[in-house]
Amino acid sequence: MADSFVGNLLYNIVAEDKTEGATKSAADRIGKIGMAAGAAMTAIGGAFSAIIASSMGLNAALGVTAMQIGVTEEELRNLALETTNVTFPLQEVQKTFDLLARSGITSTEEMQNIANAMDNLADATGYEASQITEIMIPAFNAFGIELQDAGNYTDMITHLMRNTTISMGDFSSTIDRLSPDIGAMGLTMEQ
Repeated sequence: MADSFVGNLLYNIVAEDKTEGATKSAADRIGKIGMAAGAAMTAIGGAFSAIIASSMGLNAALGVTAMQIGVTEEELRNLALETTNVTFPLQEVQKTFDLLARSGITSTEEMQNIANAMDNLADATGYEASQITEIMIPAFNAFGIELQDAGNYTDMITHLMRNTTISMGDFSSTIDRLSPDIGAMGLTMEQ
């Protein structure tokens, strides 16, 4: 009985070619799967290329900032990685470090502390840390406050932003307009 089953099977495959439709259908499906897999691999390759390009740009920017403050690129990259957190992404850390370096901060410890203070203020007010840094550097300068003391003022500024109708933009433009007179009038940030 087994011989007759095998004989019939061979006859159907070889003589009558009853497998042609199934074989062609399977080949078509495999071809479609292969094309989809190829397209997916192309997309993955494109994504990896974008990630690499972004990473190269970030490393280059960190390298410039590192040179500005007199540390190695690796040291600053490690500091950036130590500083980043869920609400303070690496790109924002780099931008904030750059602003702080351009304002004269050269100590990596101070840079990290100030960046974290700016991030805390940013988290509390809904801005990005680099935006806050860009706004607060001139404000601190106008009031004669060292950037290293920024952390001492985050609660007060948060209170101002959360409990009044003053926005960060209003605060910034007012400070920009009045900064030449603030020191002459003897005003302090607390007033």
